[in-house]
Amino acid sequence: MSTIIIKANTVASDLIIGAGTTCDYDSAVVYGCLQATSIMHGGMVEVFTGGTVTSIVMEGDADNPGTRALMSVEGHSEQNYVSNGAELTLVKDSGATDQDTIILQGGIFNVYNTCVATDNQIQGGKQTLVQGGLAIGATITAGEQQVWSGATASGTYIQNGTLRLENDDAVAENIVMENGSIALGTDSILRNAIMKGGNLTKAGYS
Repeated sequence: MSTIIIKANTVASDLIIGAGTTCDYDSAVVYGCLQATSIMHGGMVEVFTGGTVTSIVMEGDADNPGTRALMSVEGHSEQNYVSNGAELTLVKDSGATDQDTIILQGGIFNVYNTCVATDNQIQGGKQTLVQGGLAIGATITAGEQQVWSGATASGTYIQNGTLRLENDDAVAENIVMENGSIALGTDSILRNAIMKGGNLTKAGYS
C-alpha cells in the first residue's frame, strides 16, 4: 500500500488516488493542500487540522463497500464532487468546514458535531447532518438532506428532492421549497418555511 504524505505548507495536485493499477497512490494524508485530484475506488484521503482539499473528484464502486472512495476532513474542503460509491465526512468534534461541494447521484456527505458545510448542492446523493452538524444554504435539486438529533439545516432551498428531519430535536430553519418534500419526525423542529409547492408530512400523521 502506497501513501503520500502532504506536509504543511506543501501543495500537491493532479493525482489519482485509488486501488487501481493506473493510480498514483492508494491513500493520502494531508497536512498541507491537495487539489485537482481524483479519488477512485478503494482510495482514501485523510485531511488533518490545518489541511485543505479543493477540486477533488470522488467516485468509487457503489456495488462493493470495500472499494468505496473515502475522504475524512478535520481541516477545510471546498468545490469537491462526491459521486456514486464515494463518501465525504467532516469529522466529529474537529471543527471542519466545507464550502461549495456538489453531491451527485449516489454520493454521501456526512457532517458531524462542530462542523459546518456551506452552499452545498445536492444533486442526487445524500447529505447527512449528525449530532450538532450544521449545513447552511444547501440547494437540493434531487436526492436528500437528512437531519438527525441536535443537527441543523439552515437556509436550504428545495427545488426537488427531500429534506428529512428525524426525531429528537432535529432542526430546519429558513427553508424555501419550490417542489419536492419535507418529512418531519415526531419531535423535529421546522421554523420559517416558505412552501411554494411540494409536500409536507409529519410522522404519525397522514
